[in-house]
Amino acid sequence: MMMHELDAGKSILFGHALQHLLTKTSYAEVSGSSNVEWDAVEVCSHFMTHWLYEPSTLANISSHYESGNPLPDDIVDKLCRVRQHLAGYDLCQELYLSALDLELHTTKEFWLDIVRRLLPQYSSFPLEKIDSHPCAFLPIFTGQWGAAYYCHLWARIVAADAFSAFREVDRRNSAEISEIGKSRVQGITIDWTSDDRGDRGFNLGRVY
Repeated sequence: MMMHELDAGKSILFGHALQHLLTKTSYAEVSGSSNVEWDAVEVCSHFMTHWLYEPSTLANISSHYESGNPLPDDIVDKLCRVRQHLAGYDLCQELYLSALDLELHTTKEFWLDIVRRLLPQYSSFPLEKIDSHPCAFLPIFTGQWGAAYYCHLWARIVAADAFSAFREVDRRNSAEISEIGKSRVQGITIDWTSDDRGDRGFNLGRVY
């Protein structure tokens, strides 16, 4: 039940909801995720998710239904660590789906042949004879993610790095921090122009 409530909070609030609620732009047409490059449209939602899994955040938003006490430290620690469960498998799955999406949109090869060629590169499990999962790949067929499914994973990478960079900014210098949706088209709270990516590199330690 606890994980269900945490997932609900992540989906409902710590994602696009905060991105829209915290905007300070004067025009709704360019607020929140509007007018954000497709490669970056999911960055803020993943960025906010990192805040949800901060021990201080979990303690502040939780309470016992009778006593009102926040979650004990050991439970908070377990909730933070369980996020890494099967992270490698999940990453390989997302890499596979991203590659599959691009292959389906850029080649004329039969879909099953594409699956047979790609799946062994990302999974140690054999393809079942009755497995036709591309036919149920709804985000790229009925959603808006055709030839762009990779954006989900790319957003996680950028968000993980942005979250790390956020902590490196001197919080006393408010000029370095802008409200989400205010002036950065990418919707990220860090002024990337002042950060030397060449020296610092991407911090990918918290993609999942």
